[in-house]
Order: sequence, then structure tokens, then C-alpha cells
Amino acid sequence: LFSALTATGPFEYFHNKILSIGNGSFPASLSGGELLNAFSADKLTYTITDSHAEIFNNSGKLLFSRQHEFNSPSISVASQRALIYDRGGKKLYIYNNNDVIHDITLQNDIYCASIGRNGNFAVASESVGYTSQVEVFNKNVNTKYVWYSSEELVNSVALSNNGNRVAVATVDVSGGQYKSKVYVFKYSSADPLFVLEYDGIIYSIETISNSRFI
Repeated sequence: LFSALTATGPFEYFHNKILSIGNGSFPASLSGGELLNAFSADKLTYTITDSHAEIFNNSGKLLFSRQHEFNSPSISVASQRALIYDRGGKKLYIYNNNDVIHDITLQNDIYCASIGRNGNFAVASESVGYTSQVEVFNKNVNTKYVWYSSEELVNSVALSNNGNRVAVATVDVSGGQYKSKVYVFKYSSADPLFVLEYDGIIYSIETISNSRFI
């Protein structure tokens, strides 16, 4: 139970909990001119606006605020940490209640990204010699797994809560019709555990348990 609660490490877990204590009020004022998205996780509310990423506790107290310079910001949230990235750009931030943990600039333009509950994260991006690639990093930003797509464009990724699998959604055009596939990989093999095919476009994959995706 302790290991499950402190997936990113006990120090970060308890530090986040201490920082989340305090009273505020709702409705809360947001920095920036336009709210683009909001998520709830572990009794916290994560928001992304056209200029800022912010975290509020369940009583409306502002815990974290960071200005970003992204043209097309997107956010992914997991236990203890969040990730914001510039869709079509090369930069991403990973942060918790206290501060930005990682400020990362990649070599290729980002299509989409997702963070897992143990701090690992996956980034789908452009790739030299391939249509796209998916790279999974551990919480210390060391590469854990890479998969290359030769023909299909990756448009969504998700990581299992147990940290052992990555799900990848791709889209392609065949005979004038959109076709999508969902691949699920274990990090020990470049071959997928299974592949599902769909007519139309898969817009998003989300994690719902240790090894299940929706």
C-alpha cells in the first residue's frame, strides 16, 4: 500500500501532501485569458490556460503557478505530477505542487505526450526516417523504450499505472478513408502484445487501471 501511494518516491509524496494543505475559495481566478483544459487528480485541480499552468487544492488555494511560452499547450496529469507540452513544438515541463522538476527540449516536434503515475512519461513526435516515433522515459528522463512507426501517424499515447505498458493510437488514410490502430507494448519487446483496428479516427487513449486503457 505504501509503495502504491508513493509511486514517485516517499519524499515527493509527503512534500506534495504538506504543500497541498491550506484554505482558499472557489470560484478561483486563473492566470491568463483563456482556460484550455482542466483535470482533477488526488483531490487537486490542474488547469492550463493560454499562458499559465496552475494547481489548486480542493478548497481553492493556489499551490503552483508557472507561465509558459507554448503556442499550442496541452496537459497530462497523473498522481503527484503533471506534464505540459507544446503540441507542434519541442518543449515540455514536468512539475508537482512545489516546482518544475524537469524542463525538457526535444530534438523533434511533439505530436502528443502522456505522464504515468510513477513519473514515467511517453512522447510521440516526428522522427528522422519514419512517420513518427514514441519514446518512453523514466521519472529521471532516461529513455526506457522507443517504438518507430513507418507509415502511420501517432496521435495519442497512454501509460499503464503499473509502469509496464504503453498504448499507442495511430491514424492513416487507406482508400480515401481514415483508419486507426491501437497498439499495446511491453517494454521488453518491439512487437506489440496486440493490435486493434478501427474505421475512423481514435482521438484519445486514457489509462483506467494498472493495465487497462479506454
